[in-house]
Amino acid sequence: MEARPRIWCPLGPSGLIVAQQLLEVADPPEQIFPIVWKRNASEAFFDETVARDAVKGAPILVLDTAVHSGATMMAGLRLLESSGCAALTSFALVVRCGATVIPNFFSLLINDTDRLWLLAHTLPNQRLTPTGVYRRLIESDVSLPMIKSGADFIDRGSWSDHWYDMAVDPNRYVYVVEDQSKLVGFVTFKIHGNTIRIDEVAVDQAAQGRGWGKFLIRWAENLARHRGCRESTLWSIENRVEFYTRRDYERTDEELRLGDDGHFIRMRKRILYNIINAAS
Repeated sequence: MEARPRIWCPLGPSGLIVAQQLLEVADPPEQIFPIVWKRNASEAFFDETVARDAVKGAPILVLDTAVHSGATMMAGLRLLESSGCAALTSFALVVRCGATVIPNFFSLLINDTDRLWLLAHTLPNQRLTPTGVYRRLIESDVSLPMIKSGADFIDRGSWSDHWYDMAVDPNRYVYVVEDQSKLVGFVTFKIHGNTIRIDEVAVDQAAQGRGWGKFLIRWAENLARHRGCRESTLWSIENRVEFYTRRDYERTDEELRLGDDGHFIRMRKRILYNIINAAS
């Protein structure tokens, strides 16, 4: 069980507004240290000089109103990581589809061209996982060591392979999860027409059992649903069928046997329930 964040770090004035709203419905933290974002210098820093020492070794909650490009949120997370915090949790009211960073908790997913008016007096929430930094794969990741998931057909790939696939195909997506500045998991998927095809979901063996794989799938489905997809499909290795069944995927009659790589079963899931024959 992850420790409850003892310190809140709002990002800029909008983050402070969210913090004030949360204080009306949640137990107050031990301390609140705002983070200032200097846009023209692309730099984040603490508003108080004592903050860096205070956050060291503490679980932190980062707050903002909206994640647009993700630059502000990422700068705040990097600042806190460099200060030695114990664990990071993030929340934003709104996330744009094209954001490079995904908060652990958010209320609303919107298109990149949407405008937002905040009128609600309550804070709806989509719960993902309590900690970790979730973001899109970026070019500088290609030099990092690949995770070791225990599945040879996944582990023999590289971040370079995934970056290339995403660079040459605008419909291909790769999202990763970090823990303590180390990549520990990823999901790859492609959106085509009204279907999302999830190709790989993997978490490093040392980091398994913390719910990150479930989150990565959930984010892929959320993004696909927002892009108008009606169905999610994937090929599950035989010993992981139950994992996907618990997430409402249904086994089909299609199977693949790929030698030493294993036996795979095609599975599918309807992700838009308000449309008749959504999976057709």
